[in-house]
Amino acid sequence: RGFNKIQNMEKYLEIKSLYVNDNIIQKIENINLFSKLKSLFLQNNQITKIEGLETLVNLEVLYLSNNHITRIENLNNLKLLSNLDLSSNQISDPENISELLDNQNLCTINLSNNLISEGGETIIDVYKQLPCLRVVYLKQNAVVNKIKNYRKRLLFEMPNLTYIDD
Repeated sequence: RGFNKIQNMEKYLEIKSLYVNDNIIQKIENINLFSKLKSLFLQNNQITKIEGLETLVNLEVLYLSNNHITRIENLNNLKLLSNLDLSSNQISDPENISELLDNQNLCTINLSNNLISEGGETIIDVYKQLPCLRVVYLKQNAVVNKIKNYRKRLLFEMPNLTYIDD
């Protein structure tokens, strides 16, 4: 714990899971050679931007909760991504959520405890276009209170959902 960079990992290029959570990492870097990586845990760091993941084409699980991320971006090469946790960040613009449309294998999306206060229709529209989506966390965003009959609406629009928030 206490690492501020991901570095000196050349010996471990075959790893499938990388846990660098609970550190003081500010930038996602030096992981582009981990082509077999399936799970990346970067929660509880100081990351401000989603970047440096372009070559991780086998990535299925990405945890970036409790960072300082303001925008959903640079996930379009992660075609196998099924579980994305961006909870407890500073995401506010619902238009960024449309970036997730390139990730058609997403089953679980956690955007809880962000700063999303508008754009409920945009969020629902994006979620409806993700055929594998089963689990949605959006609680502790002001937008939830602005979507009339939030839970019923999500279930009506996405009958394959199995879990919403709590």
